[in-house]
Order: sequence, then structure tokens, then C-alpha cells
Amino acid sequence: MTRRVSTVSNHLTPPQPHSIPPIINSSNCSASMNDSYHRIHGEVASHIPVWKVASDEYEREFTDIIYEKAEGEAIAKITINRPERRNAFRPHTIKELIRAFNDARDDSTIGVIILTGKGTKAFCSGGDQALRSGDGYADFENFGRLNVLDLQVQIRRLPKPVIAMVAGYAVGGGHVLHMVCDLTIAADNAIFGQTGPKVGSFDAGYGSSIMSRLVGPKKAREMWFLARFYTAQEAEKMGLINTVVPLEKLEEETVKWCREIVRNSPTAIRVLKASINAVDDGHAGHQEVGGNATLIFYGTEEGNEGKTAYMDRRPPNFSNRSTLPNLLKPFSVDVFRKAPFSLVLLHLSSRSIPLKKFFFSGILASDKMGLTFTKLFSRLFAKKEMRILMVGLDAAGKTTILYKLKLGEIVTTIPTIGFNVETVEYKNISFTVWDVGGQDKIRPLWRHYFQNTQGLIFVVDSNDRDRVVEARDELHRMLNEDELRDAVLLVFANKQDLPNAMNAAEITDKLGLHSLRQRHWYIQSTCATSGEGLYEGLDWLSNNIANKA
Repeated sequence: MTRRVSTVSNHLTPPQPHSIPPIINSSNCSASMNDSYHRIHGEVASHIPVWKVASDEYEREFTDIIYEKAEGEAIAKITINRPERRNAFRPHTIKELIRAFNDARDDSTIGVIILTGKGTKAFCSGGDQALRSGDGYADFENFGRLNVLDLQVQIRRLPKPVIAMVAGYAVGGGHVLHMVCDLTIAADNAIFGQTGPKVGSFDAGYGSSIMSRLVGPKKAREMWFLARFYTAQEAEKMGLINTVVPLEKLEEETVKWCREIVRNSPTAIRVLKASINAVDDGHAGHQEVGGNATLIFYGTEEGNEGKTAYMDRRPPNFSNRSTLPNLLKPFSVDVFRKAPFSLVLLHLSSRSIPLKKFFFSGILASDKMGLTFTKLFSRLFAKKEMRILMVGLDAAGKTTILYKLKLGEIVTTIPTIGFNVETVEYKNISFTVWDVGGQDKIRPLWRHYFQNTQGLIFVVDSNDRDRVVEARDELHRMLNEDELRDAVLLVFANKQDLPNAMNAAEITDKLGLHSLRQRHWYIQSTCATSGEGLYEGLDWLSNNIANKA
């Protein structure tokens, strides 16, 4: 591995210690400027915390990464654990990273996340070239795609800061990973650069655009076209990283930065991160900023008045709220009966006024938002939410389908006693999917999940010919319930990979679907283990629920 990569790169040998310029401790240089601040707020501790190994919400262990949380502190650390491959990632590595970042995002006790690599020789050397195929990277799951793109977007959209702690090589895809993080702290042995053109690869997304933002277009072209490597000191000088510290002080300094961050306002940091990223992330970035604004308004008196009035079945009273007349000149008098802050933001959006300029002009500190803003703003920018109930006989593959959609991987399942519920994000829709156990003694409990269901997914084991009549009876019994009268029906004809599976037409007849003349229904052939047909079904479901709405 070492010989092969060295031949390709010609830059993989770090410079000898005598060639590295002396390190200037930036914290000493800035101490005088921060003295008054530290007198008021105090210095943060710099000792390394006690790290405790963590798992995801399903208590699954990791193989390619180490996921830890600092005992008694709001810091999580995610370590790529493939030092024998210079911490190069494979698809399985990326999926574990995504799971860990999801857990850290949802853990209210975590305020900042460290991303690093195992050992001192490499932060990450990008995708494992031994697993590269014509359509991406494929490992034991036997399909290829660029999974790392999902991780890059996830890090950018996380509402918490992510700090790259870099020792050794951050090259190729690993170099892009550190750039999509919010901050980068590097050891004095760190090496940065792109290898793409040398190995027949490139990153025309974040790897190009963010680099150009950080170092300027000319330097970005140099880094990509020449595929040279750069020392940590050179990287700091060009603005690619935040600071350089001695290798033995790397974790200590990174943790110190984390502690300084977590004592500041988490909401302010959340909105600032989204606003800074919105410049490069287009409408997706705009949506993130807007979503954070919505969260802020939920805690205001004006927002609470809108919700309370709705629950009390009375008109809301926004008459005592500020109307910001200078910004609302284009509106008629009728506007002021509604939530004024809501309309200000919508007006700014329609005039393409940057929301971050609006947020940080001090308006949020003195004015509030209301219910109308929630409805209109979410309609423009937020994901649509749909409640889906997934049922079927036991062993039909419901839980496998749920976690294939949620995690993109096959999980080991046991018969569901009760239910699983997950939020599945697909396109601009957030599906809340309830997977309810299918054993005969549990089926009478299905009706407790009918309320507010917009879409019903009925999963059929296409290979189970002996119980297809039983499945038909359960389906029609459900559809006769008044609470499901408006729900659209999607049938997943699952396990189509088995040789004796019934096809969709045969299952349609055996389930008596043609008799459902007053119901929107569709049958989709699927294979839960490969994912075939699942997203086609979600497309139909989302289109038909949206049309009914």
C-alpha cells in the first residue's frame, strides 16, 4: 500500500523536521487582546477529557470508526479507525460516520463534534482506491456509489460545529472532509493536498468550490492541477486551516477550542453556521437558515399567541406586536392583522435580500414572529411532512424496508413486538414511518396507529403463497376502518429476489386490489435487501398524498 501510493503521489514523505519553520503559538500572540474577556469569563481548561465509547441509538457497535463522548462535557469525538489504510474510507466507513454524526446531532448533551483519524500518520487519505469501481466505491455490499457526498452534506448541515483534528495526511477525499468541517486544527506533521488528477479522479463539488473560497481561485487551481502537497504551516498561511500546534498538543488544543465554543450561545452558533454556509449552498442553505429562524420564533410571545389562538379556536391578536413600518411599506393595512415579523421575512425573501444580513442586523433581538410565518415559510422552504403506517404479516420484511430507507443498509432484525418509528428523508419530504409488528396477536393493536395516517404501506411476502389469503383479509379489514378512509394505499410486493416469488399482477389479483374503486392504490415490486423498488414506491406515495392535499 505504501509503495503504491508513494509512486502515484511523489509527495507522501513528510518534510524533515529541520525544514519545518518554527511554530508560533497563536494563542500567546492573541492573549493580550483576550485578557479582558478572560478576566470576565475565565479560562477554559485544556486537559484532555475522559472519553467514553458510545454507540448509536440502536446500540450497534462500530468497526471502521471509534465514536466517543467526553465524560461530563458537551463534546463528541469521531475517529476514522483504518490506520492500516492511512484511514482511507470505504462505503461501510462512510455509513458508520453518518450514523455517528446523526447520533451526535440528536444528542442534546452534545454541543460540538471532533472528527479525526486513528494514529498520527493520517487524518484521512480519501477513498480506498482498492475498492473503486466504474460506478463509485463498492465493498462487501456489492454496489458502487459515492457515499461520501452524503457525509459532506451532512457535516455542512449539522446544527453543531464540527472541528477537524488533523495529524499526518489529509489528502484526496480526506482533504475535502477537513474543508467541509467548520474549523481545522492541525498538528505540525500534517500534510494537505489533492491527489485526484494523479489517480483519475476529481471533486467538482465541495472539493473545488469550498477550496476556492478558502484559498482563492488561483491557489485552488494550483492545488488541483499540480496535485502537490503542502505542509501545515503552508496551509495555515494560505487560510486553508485555522491553526498549527505541536503534535503532542493537538488533542489538548482541539478540546480547548471545543470548550470555548460550548460556553457560547448554541442558537447563535447554529444560525451563524447556517448563514455562513448558505452563501455556497444555494436554496438548501437558504432552507437551513429559514429553518433555524422558525425554531427561534417558536419561543417568542408572538409565535405562542398564534398557536394558542389556533388551539382556542379564536382569531389571533397580533395588534400589540411591532410592525416594522419601514420594511413593510409595500403591504396594505390588512397585513398588520397577521404576524408582522412573519411577513417581514417573507418580504425579504421575495426581494432576494440575504436573510443572514437581516438576522444579524439586530432585528431578531427586538421583534418576534407568528403563526402565519410558520405556515407560509415552511411551505416555501421546509420539508413536507407525511405520516405513513407500514403494516403486513409477520416476516414480510417491514423492518428491513424501514432501515434500508433510513440507513441505506441491511440491519439484523428480530420479530417486531410493538413498533419501530423512524423519520425517512427523501427529496423534499420527511416521512414519519411507523413499522408495526405483524404477529397475529399484535394485529388487533394496528388500529391504535390509524389516526392521522396519510399513507398506508402494506408489505406482502411475495414468496409466502400459503398466507396470501390471510394477508388479503387483514388488508381489507383495515381499509374498512373509518380512520383510514382518506389514506392512500401502497402495496410492497416484497422478496422479489426469491425464485418462487409471485409477481405484482398475481399479488394484485390475490389481494383483490381491483375491488378498491374508491381508494388510490398502487403495487410496487420490491427487494428490501437490495433496495430495489423502495424509492419508486415513495415517489408514488408522495405524489398522491400531495395531490390529495
